Amino acid sequence: MIEHNGHMTNIISVQGVERPDIPYYMARCINAMGRLALVLDNTRGNALFNAISQGTDTELAEAGNIEFRHNKAWSKEYFMQYDCIIIYHGMTPDRKLVAMSDFRFILASQDPSANVAIKDNILHNENVIYQLVICDKVGGKTTEDVILRELGLSNEEVTEEAWELAYSEEDYACMINLLRNGHQSPRRASSDMRNTLMVNFMKAYAQGDEEFEDKKVFNRAVRKAVKGVIR
Repeated sequence: MIEHNGHMTNIISVQGVERPDIPYYMARCINAMGRLALVLDNTRGNALFNAISQGTDTELAEAGNIEFRHNKAWSKEYFMQYDCIIIYHGMTPDRKLVAMSDFRFILASQDPSANVAIKDNILHNENVIYQLVICDKVGGKTTEDVILRELGLSNEEVTEEAWELAYSEEDYACMINLLRNGHQSPRRASSDMRNTLMVNFMKAYAQGDEEFEDKKVFNRAVRKAVKGVIR
């Protein structure tokens, strides 16, 4: 978190398998809550930033009031103008930025070799807790315990319950549309993406915020987010 003259800027880290639709939807949730968000695409290929910028030679791209940058060095003076910074690390997280984050998400894979690669870059610290997001969940015996073992994480290092996103052709089609066109309404995403990811993310982000203690205010923001309204 960055604090300056009473203004708080929350920092969110997203690491693991590269799913550009997930930090994109998170940013839309922040936007629906009336907060100014910046997404830093620090992944190797910058696929999310390239999608939003549509390949133009620019350092800043926008989707409504949501701003996107890529590979920008940390700058407290610059970043404190935002309410929320979403750092999309992908497979190569910056451990210092992970350590200073308020919320940390690990996007786990069904591919055990991918999880081993994620494992090599996980920060282990008694003050660091992760929210595990299991992507493309399919039937079978791949349980949360199996994924945690592959990632080298203990139960004490993650929140109580993982968020599981079932494999979905809807979500894959939405992600491709996002990458090609630079925008995508959550209305066409799966119920897992809208409810398990977006609504749970908003609940976590709203904790401690007096404005959203009013259920009507919170539910209004949720409806705005999942219906695809972007300001």
